[in-house]
Formats: sequence, structure tokens, C-alpha cells
Amino acid sequence: MKKKLLASLLTLSMVAAMLTGCGGAAKEEAPADTTEAATEEAAPAEEAETTEAAESTVAADPVANLIAATTDTVSLTVWASEEDQTLTTELLEKFKAQYPDVTFDIKLGSESESTAKDTVLTDVEAAADVFAFADDQINELVAAGALQPVSATYTYDVAGENVAGAVEAATVNGTLYAYPMTADNGYFMFYDASVFTEEDVQSLEKMIEVAGAAGKKIGMDVSNGWYIYSFFQGAGYDLTLNDDGVTNSCTWNADGAVDVAQAIMDLCATGVLVDMGDEEMATAIAEGTVVAAVNGTRRAETASDAWREN
Repeated sequence: MKKKLLASLLTLSMVAAMLTGCGGAAKEEAPADTTEAATEEAAPAEEAETTEAAESTVAADPVANLIAATTDTVSLTVWASEEDQTLTTELLEKFKAQYPDVTFDIKLGSESESTAKDTVLTDVEAAADVFAFADDQINELVAAGALQPVSATYTYDVAGENVAGAVEAATVNGTLYAYPMTADNGYFMFYDASVFTEEDVQSLEKMIEVAGAAGKKIGMDVSNGWYIYSFFQGAGYDLTLNDDGVTNSCTWNADGAVDVAQAIMDLCATGVLVDMGDEEMATAIAEGTVVAAVNGTRRAETASDAWREN
């Protein structure tokens, strides 16, 4: 199975990791003609030392060796979220310009970090070579063989350049599988301050009342366990990852947890708290139909563009 490589293009020095498995085979040097060499006049000692030093430098530089061995076109498919298309395009152009001796064929597609896992696991072979995803997706991606371990630490010291929590989030069973892009994968309630007061936002029930009166909606991916966990955890019911790194154990079926589930259904029954995914939520915020939303840092700019000083 062809394994996919996750990498952050924000780090241009990771070229070796991206090229591994893409370039041609290493060039083989022809054996020297000892008869001819024996009749040649020996080069000056200084020149010989210079040549040896240059060869030693190349041999010690894995990126230089990799580029020298890359003779075919390097084809890559890269996915970036819709809002990161311009930035990623600029980074790709800088990346190609940094290695002018290599011919690249890089195709850029659009894929949200929140849906990357589902798209990749639909067809691992057809997925991108480079993509970003939320860290809660890593265990299933690794279990499916969809990620390639990060081994090119000689080009970028992941552990030394990132906080411990970010490195841990990119690691499964002691193996690093991704380049951290942000320090956390938390989520927040973004809201339009022209609609809600600071007092209103102390209670979700009050926010639903205010939004409903204004004919507006509050967006949240309620059908996603990653988000509704907040309701259960807030009431003292835990969710933990099992040792297999894929399945979970929870206390959501304990006495009282059913009350949490009923509360969620009651909130959604108002028709104001609406279950919606990431892309749909972004569109609704931009259009003005959603005036509060639960999402991650990736949507901070979306909310800021829509509500500006509010």
C-alpha cells in the first residue's frame, strides 16, 4: 500500500521527507579505469584535498544527495483548506524555487482539516501525498496505514521546534507521524457581540433565546462526538482512549448521563441550535444566518471577517 505523508508546508526545510519515495533511484558511479588512472599524472595535493572535502560535504548532506539522485519529475498532490489556498499556493511556489534543479508537478486540492480523515479513508490510494488534519484523527489514519512515519529529522527537528503537547499529539505508540502546525486542537464559542451581551453568553439557553428572537441560528457539529463531549465532560462524565489507540471507553451510560443526552436533544429541538459541519458553518457565518458557532481556531478568521469589530 502506498503510504501518504503528512507534512506542514509551513516548514520548507522538510524537502527530504516530501521527496522520499518520489524521486528516481540513486545514481550509481561507474568503476574507475585503474589502467588509465595509473598513467595519469597525480593531481596537486591541494586540489585533491579540496575535491575530497567537497565530496565529503555532499555525502554528509542528505538533502543534496537526494536532489542529486532525483532525475524524474516529482509529482505530488497537496490538500489545503479552502481558506488556506492562497497561502499554500505561495508556499508551493517558494518551495519549487528553493530547489530549481528538481522538476515538480504539484497539484493543489481543497480539503478541510476537519474532514480530511473521512476523505482519506474513503480511498487511501487516491488521497493526497501532503495534507493537514485535526489531531483527533491520527489514530484511525495510522491504523489504516494512511500515514508515513516522519523520519527526516535531519532537516527539521520536530521535537526541538514544537511544544511537547503538539509533538505528543502527532505521535502514536512512540512514532512521529506528522508535523505539528498548531499547539492545540481545542474549540471555542465564537459569537457576534452585536447580537449578544456579555451576560447573554454566560448561558447557552439564554443565547438560544436571544438568537431565536433575532431570527438567527447557533451552529455546532452536534452529531460529532468530539464536540458533544463538552456537554458530558462538563457534567462529570469521562471519555478516554483505549490502549489500541482507536476505540474509546466512556461513562456516558452512567446514572445521570441520560439527562445530559436529553438536554442536548432539548436544545436542538428549539430549532436555533443547529447541527452543521465545518464548511456549512463557515458559509452560514459569512451569510449572516449564524451569529454564534462552536468551532476551532481554523474558523477564527471566518468569524472575524463576518463580524469584524463585533
